Amino acid sequence: MDDPGPAPGVRRRTAILHIGMEKTGTTTLQQALARSSDALRQGGFRYPLLGAGNAHAALVARAKTRGDEADLPALAGRRADESRAAFDARIDAELAREVAAHPDATFILSSEHASSRLNHPPCLRQLKAVLDRHFDDIRICVYLRRWDRMALSAYSTFVQNGLASLAPFQHFRGTSYLDYAGMLARWAAVFGQERMQVAIFERGELAGGSIVPDFAARFGLPMLDERRDANASLDFDDLRALALINRLLEERNLPNASAIRAHIIAGLRKSSGPIPIAPDKARQFNGYYADQAETIRALYFPERPSLFDDDYSGYQVSDGPPVNWQTAAGKLAEALDGVLGGSPSLDPN
Repeated sequence: MDDPGPAPGVRRRTAILHIGMEKTGTTTLQQALARSSDALRQGGFRYPLLGAGNAHAALVARAKTRGDEADLPALAGRRADESRAAFDARIDAELAREVAAHPDATFILSSEHASSRLNHPPCLRQLKAVLDRHFDDIRICVYLRRWDRMALSAYSTFVQNGLASLAPFQHFRGTSYLDYAGMLARWAAVFGQERMQVAIFERGELAGGSIVPDFAARFGLPMLDERRDANASLDFDDLRALALINRLLEERNLPNASAIRAHIIAGLRKSSGPIPIAPDKARQFNGYYADQAETIRALYFPERPSLFDDDYSGYQVSDGPPVNWQTAAGKLAEALDGVLGGSPSLDPN
């Protein structure tokens, strides 16, 4: 049934809810939105402050069922002595004040955790109930990245946070983290497929070559204050060596493991050149998601011959001998031994 819109004389309030996904430039976009408050206000938009930081993890935490919150309270700005009921009431009040103070603005809300952590319909219905109190037009925006590229980007983050796996594709294959079709179906079932705006996160697909001008163009925003991330990815071989160090840290069960890991990461090389994985392995990994790709393409991109591009030039099998990962980790292991020997700055006491 078509949306009849608001009754005559009733102002329609709109919210644009950007839900990620993770590893698609979300932090860059959120920082640009937060820096551009004056330009947004002049253009009739509002990017509010809710909870903590530049993003809206507080809304995700507000929507999570109780007892299924993981580390969201810290990300959302929930105080250590604050009950869940008190937190929910505070976030509701903050949002209500924002809407009351900016009654004519189109609100922009953003959290990549919405797509990755609101995995159950009750959570999405709870989020919709919170937003329905203030908005009668809620639009969902999500960016999708080709599966192999998403897995490798996530692998870098996970290893830097302690993952000990040497095989990124095996680690992520079949996980809910990469279940794009399931995620889209859940959101469409609650908010309506007609409210879903799905985009492809690849430089050649983005207006201006970046998520910031692309998002602005999609929703008619003024020019945003974009400052592109200058940080390069870490060298892939160094990442796998770090994964072995993570294994060692796990075995030793060290209380200052995070500080030790940060010390080592500071000395890792930045990425340069192709990823040392056979292109056929990346193709095979994406082939696992072929049915998902076709489902999403047919629903949201019927004019495209395929959901994602077929470019694997970023991969290359090394011409040299196979890497001995114990040897590759040797230099890092020496650094680790030095830290364990009593680096004052990393002493847990």
